[in-house]
Amino acid sequence: MSEGRTGAYTIVLNSEPEGDVTIRLTSSDIAVATVTRSLTFTTSNWSRPQTITITAVNDPDMDNETVAIRHVISGGGYGSVSMSDIKVRIIDRTPSSALKSIIQSTTTVDIGENTTDTYTVVLDADPTGDVVIAMTSSDTNIVTVTPSLTFTTNNWATPQIVTVTSVRDINVDKVVYVSHTVTGSGYNAVTMSDVLVHVSDIPVEFVQVCNFWFLCVSVGNWRK
Repeated sequence: MSEGRTGAYTIVLNSEPEGDVTIRLTSSDIAVATVTRSLTFTTSNWSRPQTITITAVNDPDMDNETVAIRHVISGGGYGSVSMSDIKVRIIDRTPSSALKSIIQSTTTVDIGENTTDTYTVVLDADPTGDVVIAMTSSDTNIVTVTPSLTFTTNNWATPQIVTVTSVRDINVDKVVYVSHTVTGSGYNAVTMSDVLVHVSDIPVEFVQVCNFWFLCVSVGNWRK
């Protein structure tokens, strides 16, 4: 079973007891997995299976581990009965940050002023909780960007969109960088490349209009 998950098995007596039978359960390492503490069978419910729940702890290490669930039986004429340990293999869900990465659809965006463009971001591995990616423009007077994205254990494999928007009028071509800060659930050490946003200026055309008396005005239009 995986870290942070639960598993179960059942126990039932094979014959009616003389009285109450208690089965106490312990985990060989509660830092790795916990277990239902005890069950009680009576002369009324002895033939009905009861459920033992095992919960794997979401620990900070990056190791797969094995624990043993032990059983101690007492009462009802079952005191001499022994049960085998249940071995539980816990699969770590936090691979090394060096093996994790965040996939970007591009590291360059080319747009004209007063327009928008997008790129996508997605995780490459299931996180243990929320992962937040915050985006920052190196010059918000020229380019604004989606502030942040949040990936969860449910949507981590679905690409999310970052929208880049340029302003009007920048007068000359400009280059702005969008940087990313990643936090949460084992992704803190993961770095992302900046996205270079090249914003092209759209020049203004001026047309001089004169009347009969040679009074002239300049009329400007954005060239699309």
